Amino acid sequence: MICSRQFNFQRVAITGCRIVALLVGMIGVAEGRAVAWPVISFPQQVAVFQIADEIEVNGMLMRLTGFTSNLSQSEIVAGFKHQLSAQVVETTVRGIPVLGWADREFYVTVQVEPTNAGARGVLAITRRMQSLQQIDDAKRAIDKLIVSLPPGTKIINRTVSAKYGSRAETVVAMNDASLSYNSERISEMLRGYGLMLEQSNPPKMANTLLYRGQNKEGAVVIRSTPSGSSIIFMTITDVGRGRQ
Repeated sequence: MICSRQFNFQRVAITGCRIVALLVGMIGVAEGRAVAWPVISFPQQVAVFQIADEIEVNGMLMRLTGFTSNLSQSEIVAGFKHQLSAQVVETTVRGIPVLGWADREFYVTVQVEPTNAGARGVLAITRRMQSLQQIDDAKRAIDKLIVSLPPGTKIINRTVSAKYGSRAETVVAMNDASLSYNSERISEMLRGYGLMLEQSNPPKMANTLLYRGQNKEGAVVIRSTPSGSSIIFMTITDVGRGRQ
């Protein structure tokens, strides 16, 4: 029998400080799409918790599940390999075993690492086949960002997620522009989304900017690098309130 653990999440009030914290820590659930995700059975004596029901990373849909156990790393790996038989492919990444197998239009990976009490890991399901519309939508969104940001900007990562009526978009980017010029261009772009600058700190080695609009908030952290600037920004829209 699978020992499941249910995490009780509280709806977090979106404040400036918490938004900045979310920039480095938030994993959400992607906007609802009708996807029949595979149901994966875990070995016995494994406590399972959901990390993300659906999350879109650069246009790819994923589902993330975490687990812990008092079993050893090798016992967990052996348990997955036993139930999957010849389907599984085993590799090692930085000394950590990673199992992978195909399931219809999905690809599943399991990463298991040892802990003092046993083992822990993450099971990731990635949808391999995306519709042309989803691919086009993701490409258009990234192209729009590139046009709005300073010339030469490279989008490293874009994640769209939704949870409890709030939609979040997180973008990581890099360019060779200054902190001040990046701040100007990003503020101009976010004004187009209905977000007005509320607070900023004097740019030195890093600049943090907080924005607010109707049913939405945003935060940007821009850091100076030897080659220019690294940028991470998040916008959160309260979709639930917006529909009322």
